[in-house]
Amino acid sequence: MGKRLMKCMVAGLGLVLISLIVGVFSGKTTVAMAETDAEQANFGLNMYMKSEGDAGKGMPINGMVVTMAISQAEGTTQDKVFAANPDLHYRDGYTVYDELNVGSEYANNILTMPEAIAKLSTICPGNLGEITVESTSDVLANFPGKSIDIETTSDKAGQTVVPEKIDGVMEESQESYQYLVPDFTIYLKENNYQMTIKYVMPDGSTAFDDRVITGYTGKEPVTIKSPSKEGYEPDQLNVPVNFARAGEFTTTVHYRKPESQVIPPTSVDKASLTANERATVTVGQRVDATTFKATATNSQGTAIPVTVDTSQADLQRPGTYPVTLRAANGKTKTVTLVVTAAEAATVAFKQSVVYGLKTLYLYRNPTFKQNQRVVKYVKKTRTKRDMFVVTGQAYSKAGRLRYQVRDMKTGKTGYITARPAFVGSAYYQKSVKKIKVLCQRGVNEYTDLKLTKRVCHVKKNQTLKVVGLRQNGRVTRFVLANGHYLTANKKFVMAVK
Repeated sequence: MGKRLMKCMVAGLGLVLISLIVGVFSGKTTVAMAETDAEQANFGLNMYMKSEGDAGKGMPINGMVVTMAISQAEGTTQDKVFAANPDLHYRDGYTVYDELNVGSEYANNILTMPEAIAKLSTICPGNLGEITVESTSDVLANFPGKSIDIETTSDKAGQTVVPEKIDGVMEESQESYQYLVPDFTIYLKENNYQMTIKYVMPDGSTAFDDRVITGYTGKEPVTIKSPSKEGYEPDQLNVPVNFARAGEFTTTVHYRKPESQVIPPTSVDKASLTANERATVTVGQRVDATTFKATATNSQGTAIPVTVDTSQADLQRPGTYPVTLRAANGKTKTVTLVVTAAEAATVAFKQSVVYGLKTLYLYRNPTFKQNQRVVKYVKKTRTKRDMFVVTGQAYSKAGRLRYQVRDMKTGKTGYITARPAFVGSAYYQKSVKKIKVLCQRGVNEYTDLKLTKRVCHVKKNQTLKVVGLRQNGRVTRFVLANGHYLTANKKFVMAVK
């Protein structure tokens, strides 16, 4: 792609990219440095747009040069570089990331053009106009099925970086700089969520074209306002879209005549929809009309089907969710669904001592962010793995299970992933036939379950016959053929055939 085409393609990506490109190339972004002002210097910054999982730098968006205090060379952030750009102006409480989010939401059909322009007017002074929003969508068209990952982009840009002392010239702008700030990247995330909203008239015909909303799990929930239809009203004025779990979902907005316009029937209307207000299921259990004991009849009193819209519920995650029941007679009812943890999940959680299988981090909160890491635990051999006492469980904003733990060595507390590929039970939970001693120092046999009455020592690599497994608090012990007890810690012994 030639430089002119690239410049045109990215020049519309919001005020930030218009300023960073049009402003830079017209010479408006930089501020001339006075010869006597030894406390200031020019800082260059290159920018890229990068897809999730892309090993390279991504698509270049050229760069900018700004003048800042020379003390910033000891450590600054990309956010401070943007703040030094005189062409970037936002109303109080808003940042460049709010503006980028508007463009991304328009590209994913979350916002219409009028909604996007109205939202921009609250973020930026002046009238950015339709071209700003459309050009953002044009740029994202080069990355089909992607959204701007605002959280990752802003987190990275807020981290302290150290500019490199280098005399250079920013390409095309011909502006010189004395320090080069590490690259700024707009990160893109793969869309894995799709909600199709259908708009239907009373006779079953289409009221409006389907609206297909896309995004990724964990994105902040939104509501989509149903379009107006003269002489009719929608049964859902606002459709909630919560991005709770990956998949393709469909919901239908039914348009009907307002009650004031409905001609009273000459006979008794027997149309009905009845159901329990609340129902409880376990994780993964099927949900249908029988879950709420829902029944419906048409105007003649004949039984008709009831459908259940669970698009706003995550059936794989414990919680309380709204569910909409719809009957073929046009009646709807919103009820409450309670999803509880399955027994298998509870049992797994009660394995209250775990150890790390791969490199993992201890975080301050259940929603993992790089700047909230407390400790890094590198992958270790089996006998040296880090162990944790599980004191609770929680879920991230995206619904991922986390273990609340205490490091058994340091006493530090926080949250770790519950993914089986990264953590596992540190003690055997089922009996085996034989075990082999792994510990370099060997292990001891005891006559009591608490392992206080030692009777003999077993050296490394020796094998022992096992006849049972006993629980002792949060840990387990092997019962040997001779009636003695031995630790069932996987760091000390290993099951063998």
